[in-house]
Amino acid sequence: MIQCGPGNINGVCGVGLYGGKPSPGVCRRCEHFKGETVPAAAMPAASPARSINPADWPTVARWVAGLRKLGEIGLGDTVARVLSVIGAKTLAEAYAQITGSDCRCADRQAKLNQMYPYPKT
Repeated sequence: MIQCGPGNINGVCGVGLYGGKPSPGVCRRCEHFKGETVPAAAMPAASPARSINPADWPTVARWVAGLRKLGEIGLGDTVARVLSVIGAKTLAEAYAQITGSDCRCADRQAKLNQMYPYPKT
């Protein structure tokens, strides 16, 4: 078993969770966290997101897709727009100021767009 490092200094999950790139602070709450540093070379590469057939999308993904607006290319764009209504961008900016780390919202948005792309219309 690979043992994770504190906060994974390289920003990579040692056991491939969280898309391979956990947000700061997540590691310490993980059941695999052992408080030991793992060299990046010893960590498995994160698997790339793959597109999921719309018929196999989870119910919540299909529901969110129903909120799609013109110009959105995938589920990540719709989620980002809906969350912006409740102030997620302000929260992300505050997080960055407090922690000095990016929240990686754009990475999650891109991954959702890749996994759940909308059909070209």
